[in-house]
Amino acid sequence: MFPNHHSSTFPVDSLPHPIRQTIWAVESQVQSPIPLITASALSTLSMASQGLIDVAMPTGQVAPVSLFFLTSAESGERKTATDRILTAPVSALQAEWAIDTQAERVNLATQLQLWEIECGVIEGKLRRALKKNQPCEDLKSQFAAHQNAKPEPRQIPHLMYADTTVEAMLANMHATWPHAALVSDEGGGILGGHALRHLGVINQIWDGVDTIRVDRKTGGSFTLEGARLSLAVMAQRAPLDAFARRKDGEAMEIGFLARLLVAEPMSRQGTRQANAGINEVGQAALNVFHARVRELLLSSRKNHTEGRPRTTLAFNPEATAMWLQFAAWVESQLGAGGLFEDVRGFASKLTNHMSRLAALIHFFQGSGTLIDAASTDCAIKLAHWYALEFKRLFGTDDPIVIQQRYGDLLWIWLHRQYLQRGRQDFLLTDLYRLAPRKLRKRPDLDIAINDLCARNMAQLFRNAKPAFLRIVPPPVQYGAFLAPQVPSPWSATQSAGNQL
Repeated sequence: MFPNHHSSTFPVDSLPHPIRQTIWAVESQVQSPIPLITASALSTLSMASQGLIDVAMPTGQVAPVSLFFLTSAESGERKTATDRILTAPVSALQAEWAIDTQAERVNLATQLQLWEIECGVIEGKLRRALKKNQPCEDLKSQFAAHQNAKPEPRQIPHLMYADTTVEAMLANMHATWPHAALVSDEGGGILGGHALRHLGVINQIWDGVDTIRVDRKTGGSFTLEGARLSLAVMAQRAPLDAFARRKDGEAMEIGFLARLLVAEPMSRQGTRQANAGINEVGQAALNVFHARVRELLLSSRKNHTEGRPRTTLAFNPEATAMWLQFAAWVESQLGAGGLFEDVRGFASKLTNHMSRLAALIHFFQGSGTLIDAASTDCAIKLAHWYALEFKRLFGTDDPIVIQQRYGDLLWIWLHRQYLQRGRQDFLLTDLYRLAPRKLRKRPDLDIAINDLCARNMAQLFRNAKPAFLRIVPPPVQYGAFLAPQVPSPWSATQSAGNQL
């Protein structure tokens, strides 16, 4: 039912039209990798919706809709520029709230002066009554009530955190607003340092634990009530690998990595072209996205202020059948020899990831409390892609994984040659000399070529004189606004005749 191979094509076409058009609009201007843009868009929906809704799975389990994204990429992939466009309504609202709070603080000094005068009067009356041994219960009650009514500065609600530590973010969630988003293109700092100390708390927030105690060595402990956290972090591969290995793989063992939707997209550096930016159609799509995010954030803030509970979305009958079918397939792949045998921790949470994606996609479109089949189908395709990507990055180095890794490395080099010079044909003798250094050994390069041919990404003409490899260009033209309408040639159909 679901393929066990990892297609290189990210399923952006499965997203509903408004979200898909927003992603392509951002791509046309920033030209960052599509999985990176999608992670930014969906994490923005996550931070805007997490205070409003939860999702009920057909099993009866209720979970938050918050998503954790981690993109592995080198510096220069323009994540900051991507986030700046998609999270613009979040930043704008935070600025508005800060201005409103600042205006209130102008009057706070006067209010405090009046409070102190009134406090002095009540205290004076109480002292005189005590000295004269007169009844003073009413004055004591009045004094206590006045102490409780001391004017306090209203904390500025803060949602999106970038340059901060996990500990500081948790403390601010307790003091201001229990809903937060950690957004950073310097994830090495977040994954390093003392981050491991708080992974247990972060796991609990992802799970939706209602009351969480946060213990600190300094500053006192505190309790988080109804906390929600979204995460969209980009880190280079070396810090990510180091984080996964720290303390004998503690992050993997306690399940933090299993709660992440991880991607390592192909770099766009060296292939980007100057363009005029977002066109009118793209800007219109982006405006719709921004307006919906702002609407959700304002509703979320109002719900929290008024103490309203979150709404729980459930799957309609058709979507429930799809959910159960996907869950059964995932379970069938957990055993010995199964696709997810080596990444069981992540796979065990795959239906949870899929449910969150389905709820967010459905809720963005404002289609009621029952998640429909279209949103579920989109979520299944995204969850399936992320599952195979997780296996590719963290799974056991079995021959199939190694073969695909070599193929991906060769494809990045070939594709860059195609975009920069228009080359589709490459002599084998040149490839053995000029291919990426890790593939210079002939057996390794042969493995990579076989993998590309098996995925119909290239054709090998071994009987030609001289022998050469011809790549099949992908259908997506970088910089184009609309998604391609032709079938992707990146399938994994085997082509034995093209093997070395």
